[in-house]
Amino acid sequence: MLSSLSIGCSRSKYRLAADQEAYNAIAQRNGDPRWSTVKYGIEPDPRSRYADVYDPDCPPIPVDDPASQQYMRCVDGKQGWRHWYDNGIRAGLENPAWQALLGEYVELADDDSVMLDIDSALRLAYVHSPNHQTQLETLYLSSLDVTRERFELDTQFFGGYDIGYSHNGSIIPARLNHDGSRWVIAPPQTGAQRNLLAIGTTGQRRALEARRQFATAGTLLAGFANSFVFEFTGPDAGLSASLLNFTFLQPLLRGAGRDIGLEGLTQVERTLLANLRSYAQFRQGFYTQVAIGELGVVGPQRNGRGTSLQVFGGQAQLGGYVGLLRQLQQIRNAEDNLNLQIRTLAQLEALLVAGLIDLVQVDQFRQNVERDRASLLQSRNDFLRSLDQYKAFTLGLPPNLPVELDDDLIHQFQLVDRAATAIQDTIAEFQRRPSELGENPDPEAIESLRRDVYELVQPLRENLVIVATDLKLAKDSIPLRQRAMDDAAKEAFAREIAELDTGYADLLVQLERIEIEVERMKAGLPRLPDPDEFSLRLDADEDDVAPVVDEPDSIAPSSDAPDGAATIAELVNPTAEVTSDIDRTVILLRKMLRLIQGSILVQARARLEAVSVDRITLQTEQAYQIALQNRLDFMNGRAALVDDWRQIQIAADALQSVLDFSASGSVQTDRNNPLSFRGSTGSAAVGLRFDAPLTRLVERNQYRESLINYQRSRRALIQSHDSLHLGLRVLLREIEQLRTNLEIQRRAVAIAIRRVDVTGSALYAPVPPPQPGQRSAPFGPTAAINLLSAQSALRDTQDSFLTAWLSYYAAKLRLARELGVMELDLEGRRIETPLPGEVSPLEFDATDVDPLPPPIGQTLIDAAQLPVEGLIEADQ
Repeated sequence: MLSSLSIGCSRSKYRLAADQEAYNAIAQRNGDPRWSTVKYGIEPDPRSRYADVYDPDCPPIPVDDPASQQYMRCVDGKQGWRHWYDNGIRAGLENPAWQALLGEYVELADDDSVMLDIDSALRLAYVHSPNHQTQLETLYLSSLDVTRERFELDTQFFGGYDIGYSHNGSIIPARLNHDGSRWVIAPPQTGAQRNLLAIGTTGQRRALEARRQFATAGTLLAGFANSFVFEFTGPDAGLSASLLNFTFLQPLLRGAGRDIGLEGLTQVERTLLANLRSYAQFRQGFYTQVAIGELGVVGPQRNGRGTSLQVFGGQAQLGGYVGLLRQLQQIRNAEDNLNLQIRTLAQLEALLVAGLIDLVQVDQFRQNVERDRASLLQSRNDFLRSLDQYKAFTLGLPPNLPVELDDDLIHQFQLVDRAATAIQDTIAEFQRRPSELGENPDPEAIESLRRDVYELVQPLRENLVIVATDLKLAKDSIPLRQRAMDDAAKEAFAREIAELDTGYADLLVQLERIEIEVERMKAGLPRLPDPDEFSLRLDADEDDVAPVVDEPDSIAPSSDAPDGAATIAELVNPTAEVTSDIDRTVILLRKMLRLIQGSILVQARARLEAVSVDRITLQTEQAYQIALQNRLDFMNGRAALVDDWRQIQIAADALQSVLDFSASGSVQTDRNNPLSFRGSTGSAAVGLRFDAPLTRLVERNQYRESLINYQRSRRALIQSHDSLHLGLRVLLREIEQLRTNLEIQRRAVAIAIRRVDVTGSALYAPVPPPQPGQRSAPFGPTAAINLLSAQSALRDTQDSFLTAWLSYYAAKLRLARELGVMELDLEGRRIETPLPGEVSPLEFDATDVDPLPPPIGQTLIDAAQLPVEGLIEADQ
């Protein structure tokens, strides 16, 4: 009982009452669909790692620093409060159950790692992100400001009672008195002893008081006070008395009127509306932050907003989930390129043994391989660091939480299927096995190798099915792509698709021959002649034509030579016959390798051509007007300018004279009865108080400052409009540039693929037989440089193509946010709707499309294979 009297209602009741009033204030302005939100409670999701599982009103003490803790126990030699630990000690800062609850709202892999895509990342961020929680709390605090100002204009009640006992002895001590001419000491005197008990209110205190501030800035105070006094000295005596009174004050000039009386409430009500809009816009920015790593907006601010608004400044970034996917795909591109270099290095080393290439070029290639290994390690480390930062700072999760990225968004940029790469690696591994068998190989080992090679037929067949699917997707994109092309581009595109069809048909023929050869090898039948093994090559020094064998793996490598060395060396003897089973197996592997490499080229080109984007035809003036109409922060900016304009009137009011009207009155009891009020005991007073404006320097300066602040805010809003206009112009130009650049990068990748094919084919091309007594002609001095350049160009152009498409994807999200038209569902996920002015390629009008730069001619492509001196000569 005593505890209830001392602290009033419980803590939880005060907290819940504050929540109810604050949420009601938010709900009152949450009806407009342009900024309404369903969830604005500040209690963290119980699944969040930041959720507090303890009583929010009586939380246990966190683990303290031991050195600091001693000052709570004993400070300056004085014993501290003993009840700090009454609520216990919390076991940890995080919600202990958050990780066990992950499976309720995101998909988990078999190893309990989180399957991460943009939607699941968004769900995780809304549950765990401290940034989002802070925005909600700022909105809530802004609503608390509204409840406080409403309370100031509401009738306020106060009550209280005193009880006190006093004792005065009967002796009055000696004291100094003045007798009219001098000071004398008055001796002690005997007086009346007093033992007084007083119950009630004294002085200005009232047992019950009501206070009301009016919208006109007037104030009314009414109160009731009574007291009971008991004297216990001698015969008991007591007196009871009561008082009713009121005071009213109404300014008539300075500080008067509804503009002054309602200013505080007006400001916080408008601020709460602005913050509700800001939170709705924050959700749009929160989506782009999760998706592309760019918030781009300012959330709720308790002190209101200004007219300097944040807009896109033209400096785009590619982070967030999309940035992680870009890093992941770039790592894959680097891995593919490194594997290609390693396989090429094996061929170069074989050529080195055969004397067909010099050591400097091979060492140069080796050095580049090691450099790319180190670069790949750095890229992997950078990716893991970015992933940890994304988990910690964007999603609010611990960096050690295992996640798996869903790469469906960039699957189309995996130009080479991972299964095809695996087949290629397997073939390369099988090609090394013959050199490990020795001079007299075990027949069982040979048979084991043959069985393993036979099993590659099915993966090769399945790979061609995948290639056929990719080729179909590329053909399906023809109508979309051609609508944005002129006649010349359409003709070139048709030739490229026809080349893909021809390449795929050749792959089917190769597969058929491989299957026939496998069946004949299984049946023990002799090897059929292959018409593709012989070709005609024009001799570099003479005009005659010599038949050569186009089969570098026709002879098995020797056991004491590097991988493929004997095979390359035997190229100087193109008439070598294939007689042994192991030779025949090596030839079959070579055909399989040629098939898988060819399928990789066709697949890469097909997937490259299947990538497309929509076009944004929105004009900048249209975009500017749409943004002004829909952007919530510009609504707040216009309101903020009016707020500053309103302050001119507030400051000008203080320049007036003071003229206040006041009225007061009271009535008391006339007898020893707390209810015996009599009108004859009453009193009343009215009056006017005037203060001339003789000294108003401070007020004058404040008024002048308000005028300057308004003009500053007006200029800032104009500049914000200009910044918005500028940002949209830059963004729309960037979108069109990225769309055009995507086509340029597509062609660059196609050229790079062809360069890799041409430079790589040089290693496998048959070598003309040397003249009697002469060595075979070696490769040129720039063979390795050409290979490195082509392979590096393929990796770089793949990265650039990927970046161009992802940048276009990010720019569209950014445009939706900057226009204020991004639609979100209740969970904060983006609703896929066309942007203003967005048309699919089917709606393109080729006459309105800016032509791409002219394609690179074959002469320049061939020149790219020449050494520097050759390029200079070609230019001359």
